[in-house]
Amino acid sequence: MARSETISALSEAQGAFIGRLSVGALSVLGANATFLFLYFVYDLTLFQLVIVFWLECFWIGIFSALKIITASLFGDPYGNRYVDVSPGSGLLISLVAIGFVNAQFLSLFGLTGIAIAYAAGAFTDNRVEFAFFDGIALMIGISLLYFVGHGISFAANFIGLGEYRTAKVGTLLAHPFRRCLALLAAIVVAFAVTNLLPQFAGTTGFAIMLIVFKVAWDIRLHRNERQAFAGGPG
Repeated sequence: MARSETISALSEAQGAFIGRLSVGALSVLGANATFLFLYFVYDLTLFQLVIVFWLECFWIGIFSALKIITASLFGDPYGNRYVDVSPGSGLLISLVAIGFVNAQFLSLFGLTGIAIAYAAGAFTDNRVEFAFFDGIALMIGISLLYFVGHGISFAANFIGLGEYRTAKVGTLLAHPFRRCLALLAAIVVAFAVTNLLPQFAGTTGFAIMLIVFKVAWDIRLHRNERQAFAGGPG
């Protein structure tokens, strides 16, 4: 099948999903709904909620790397009218690109972690019950919900719908930064409200608002990705 025919077929397949929630989007929504349930079950603090959001960025980075490698092996992420890149060369280029992008991504991830640790001490002065290491094992365990959610999305959309055939390297490299945008925004909002309105920040209502804000933005980014992969942009 010619590349133009492949893109056309994939675009039609994606069109059936873009107008409504796909399996991948439902998995992400399900992970967040389960997290909200566990928030009440374990009576989590706002700061613990922030840690789970922060850890999700790590899983996003993992699956972003897998997408680039998969596209390089079985697709043509570097295909254009000027250069023909073989699968072997594409994989080598991808590994170098992953290393370069991950250095920046992990730097952002690490700096955010430092900010969270700093906030743990600073916000204690405002009598908000934050402790960086309180229940850290539980936080890591809960964050695996997002690992599963992104894994289902990867299998259902990127593999199942054949997005790897038309996904372009530019979109793939920008993927982890775009998906973490909602998470980082939620963390910034949490810190800002905690600093300005500490009593409100400690309420269950604010935590629910924060989760809903994050989910809505996350679903929007998820659907934008489906559109981008369907069209195979550069």
